[in-house]
Amino acid sequence: MLINKVEADFILKCADSGLLLAKKVKYTLGEIKIYTALGILYKDLENISKSLQYHEKALQLSLLLNHKKSIGNSYLNIAVMYKLMANYTEAAKYYFSALKVYEEVKDTAGMATNYFNLGSLFQVQDKLNEAIDYYSKAKFYFSKINYTEGVANVYSNMGIIYRDMEKYDSAYFALSQSNELYLKSTTNRSGYLSNSRTLSLVLKDMGLRKLEANNKIEAENHFAEAEKLLLTSINSFPVDGIKNSLIAADWVNLGYLYTVQKRYAESRERLNEALELLKKLDNKIHLPSTYKNLSILDSTMAADTSFSTTTRLFHAEQSLTFLKLSYKAQKELLNEENKKQIEELKIRYETEKKDNEILLLNKENAFKDISLKEQLSALLISKLRDEKNKNEIELLSSSNAISELRLTSTQQELEKQLLKSKAEAYELQLSKQERDLKNNELGEEKLLRGVTTGGSLALLIIGFLVFNRLKLRKQLEQKEAILRQRKAISADLHDDVGSTLSSISIYSEAIKNKLTHNETEKVMDLVNKIGENARETISNLSDIVWSINPINDSGEVIFNRMETFAYSLFSSKGIKLNFTSDKSLHSINYSIEMKQNMFLIFKEAINNCAKYSQATLVDVDIRKNNNLMNITISDNGIGFDPTSTNGGNGLRNMKERASELNGAIDIQSMDKGTRISLSLPLAS
Repeated sequence: MLINKVEADFILKCADSGLLLAKKVKYTLGEIKIYTALGILYKDLENISKSLQYHEKALQLSLLLNHKKSIGNSYLNIAVMYKLMANYTEAAKYYFSALKVYEEVKDTAGMATNYFNLGSLFQVQDKLNEAIDYYSKAKFYFSKINYTEGVANVYSNMGIIYRDMEKYDSAYFALSQSNELYLKSTTNRSGYLSNSRTLSLVLKDMGLRKLEANNKIEAENHFAEAEKLLLTSINSFPVDGIKNSLIAADWVNLGYLYTVQKRYAESRERLNEALELLKKLDNKIHLPSTYKNLSILDSTMAADTSFSTTTRLFHAEQSLTFLKLSYKAQKELLNEENKKQIEELKIRYETEKKDNEILLLNKENAFKDISLKEQLSALLISKLRDEKNKNEIELLSSSNAISELRLTSTQQELEKQLLKSKAEAYELQLSKQERDLKNNELGEEKLLRGVTTGGSLALLIIGFLVFNRLKLRKQLEQKEAILRQRKAISADLHDDVGSTLSSISIYSEAIKNKLTHNETEKVMDLVNKIGENARETISNLSDIVWSINPINDSGEVIFNRMETFAYSLFSSKGIKLNFTSDKSLHSINYSIEMKQNMFLIFKEAINNCAKYSQATLVDVDIRKNNNLMNITISDNGIGFDPTSTNGGNGLRNMKERASELNGAIDIQSMDKGTRISLSLPLAS
C-alpha cells in the first residue's frame, strides 16, 4: 500500500466533490480523469476489483466522448488490472486494443508504454523471446521521445530475462546500460539500487563460471565488482534508519560471495546479521535462502581440507541442520503462499463469477424486458382497438335505442292528439244528438249510457298512454346512465392505456438513442420505466375489468380481493396484516361505481402504507353501522403530516372518490402511526 487510510479517505472526498462539479458543468473529460485517478488509488490500496470498475467507467465515458487518448489510456489501465489478476488473456486483449488506438493517433509515449507492458506480460508468462521483442520496441519508442528512465527500465528487465536464460554477457551489458541511464536520470534511486543487486548476481554467476574454467583472476575481478555493488546498495540505507528485508537480501548475497572466496568469517557474520534481521521483521520470504547459504557455508568449510577432521565433521552436521531449516522454512512459506493464492483465487473466482452472472442476467433481463415490452405494447394496442370497436358498437346500439325510444314517444304524442281530436268530435256529435232527441227519453238514456261508456274508455286509454310514457322515460334514463358509465370507462381506458403507450413509444425512441451512444446504464433505467408503466397499466386495466364484471358485485368477492391485494403487497415488505369484515356486508350487491371507487381508495391507502409508513403491523376493519359502511385502515408506522404534503395527488384522489359516493374520509396521522376512516352510504 503506497498511501495510508487517512490520505485515501481525503482523496476519496476530493474525488466525490470533483465528480459532482464535473457532472454539474458537464465536463466529461474531467469525469474521465477523476475515474482514472480513483482506479489508480484503489490499485495502490490493493483493491484490484474496485480499481477495474473505475477504469471501466473511465473507458465508457471516453468512448462516449470519442476522446482517443483517454480511450487508449483506459484500455491500458484495464489491461494492467487484468495482469495483476493473472488473467493474461484479457490483459493481452486490452493491451493490443490500447496499442491500436495509440498507433492511430500516433501517440509515441503511449506506444512505448504499451510495448513495455506487453514485454512485462510475456515475461511473467515465461515467454522470454516474445518479451525481448516487445522490450526492444519499447526501447526504440522511449528513445524517440528521449525518455531516459523508460529506456533504463527496459534494459533492467531485459537484463533479468538474459540472466534467466543464462546469457550472462548479454545480461551484464543490459544491466550496465541500465545503471548508467539510472545515474543520468537521478530520479529513480530505487530503480538503480534494485538494478545493482541484479547486476551483482550476474557478476557472481560470471565469476563462478570463470572459476569452473579455472580462470581465478577474472573470477576474482567479477567477485570484486559484485561486492562493490552490494556494499553500495547496503550503504544506501541510513545508518540509524529503519532496516528492511532488502538489506537482509543484500547481506545474504554478500555472504554467499564471501563463501565462494573462502572468506568464511565475513560470510557467517553477514548471514547471521541477515537471519537476525529477518526474524526481527518476521519476514519469511528470505529465510529459506538465508538458511540455505548458511548450509552452503558450512558445507564448503566441511569440504575444506585446511580444517581438522573434527572441525569438518562439525560443519558437516551444521550444514545438514541449516539445510533442514531451509527446507522447513521453504515448506512453511509455500504453505502460506498456497493458502494466500488459494484464497485470492477463490475471492477472484467468486467475484468474477458474480460479476459475470450479474452481467449476463442484466443483459438477458434487458433483452427479455425489451421483448416483453414490445409484446405488451402490441397487446395493449390490440386490446385498445378491440375496446374502441366494442365501445363504438355499444354506443351505436345505445344511440339507436334512444332514437327508437324518442320515435316511440313522438308516435305516442301523435296518437294522444288524435284521440283528443276524436273525443272533441264525439262531444260535438253528442250535443247534436241531445238537441235532436230531446223528446225521446229512452233514446236519450241509451245515448247517455253510450257517451258515459265511451268517455270512461277514453280516460282509460289516456291513463295507459301516460303510464307507458313514464315507463319508457325511466328506461331511457337507465339507458343513458349505462351509456354515461360506458363512456367514462372508455375514457379511463383511453387515457390510461393511451398515455402508457405514448410513454412506451417515447422511452423506446430514447433507448434507441442511448444504445447508439453506448449508454447502457441509462438504457436499463428506461427499460425499467417501461416495465413500471406497463405493469401499472395492466393493474389498472385489471381493476376496471374486475369492477364491471357482475360476478364481482357481492361484498364477499370485493372484500376477498381487498384482503388478497393487501396481503400480497405487505408480505414482500415484512408487514403483518389483520383484516376483518362484517359478515352482514358480504351478501350485499354493490354498483360498479361503488365497487370501483371503494377498491381504488383502499388500494391507494395500502400502497402509501407499504411505501412510506415503515410499519410492521396494519389493521383493516370493515363494519356496518345503520345504513353506512365504515372502513378503517390503521398502522403503527412513522406517520406523516397531511398538511405539509398539500394533500398530494393520492390523498386528493381518495377524497374525490369518496365524495363521488356521497361518503366522507378522515385521515389522522402522528408519530406513532396513521389512521384512515372511510364512511360510505349503503344503497336503500
